[in-house]
Amino acid sequence: MEETFTQMLIRFMEERAITRPELYMDACMDRKLVSKILKHKDYQPKKYTAVRLALGLRLSLDETKALLEAAGFALSRSIRKDCVISDCIVQNKKEVWQVNCMLKARGLGGI
Repeated sequence: MEETFTQMLIRFMEERAITRPELYMDACMDRKLVSKILKHKDYQPKKYTAVRLALGLRLSLDETKALLEAAGFALSRSIRKDCVISDCIVQNKKEVWQVNCMLKARGLGGI
């Protein structure tokens, strides 16, 4: 059986020795939401919630794609917002504020 989104998230946290407070601060997320996600192994996040968590974990593009796939999503090359996110990760701009600046500069809002 494949890892669930939450199981994969926890594994990445353990591999990188990232604590819950570090994750919710780096992902710019509410601590209650992160706690809820980590408590429920079958939690189904929204796409850009999963992206924020991937950024908070400083995942590579391949790792980000795997985490999103575990949640039932993908970064699409036909969606401009997803292209900018992918490019930011490849360029090692993995902080939420950096990605949001790039998105807003292109009129794509934020995540």
